[in-house]
Amino acid sequence: MEKTDSTNIAEVERITAMIDNITPDYVHKISDKLYKYQPYLISLVLGDQVDFTPLEAEEMLKFYLMLWEYYQDKKNIKKVPLSAEKFRQKQSKNIEYFNYLEKESKEGAEFATNINIANTHSKYLLGAILKRFQTRPVLVNMPHQNRVVFLISCKSLVECFDDIVLAK
Repeated sequence: MEKTDSTNIAEVERITAMIDNITPDYVHKISDKLYKYQPYLISLVLGDQVDFTPLEAEEMLKFYLMLWEYYQDKKNIKKVPLSAEKFRQKQSKNIEYFNYLEKESKEGAEFATNINIANTHSKYLLGAILKRFQTRPVLVNMPHQNRVVFLISCKSLVECFDDIVLAK
């Protein structure tokens, strides 16, 4: 494991712990920053909430805040806003990927998922997101279709923000 790996793991662990203890003041402060630097993310937060229960919407908000906490100080994030078109492109690719996984055996799907995560720039963040989907009761008990839709959105956002950070 490289030094940057241990730094990224520690950063993701810190963010995950913090997100589980957010206050309304924190949400308000971060919402202002999101509106200023990544307005499309705010539109996702507000738009997604209508399709989910209040507890599911709260978990979704935590994911979006987790993403912001992870990326907010990284290169280009405050300069290059995410576009709806870019998000939809990533989302379409991920829908194809999830459709492929559903046709695979359990072992094949796990193998493909592990390779996919390993090839993601922010693999520790994506891993933490996947872990929350497996351990948070609200997410575990979420209807399958809602889980898939939300997981695809999270994965797509990680990939979009990675692209922004890695752009020259």
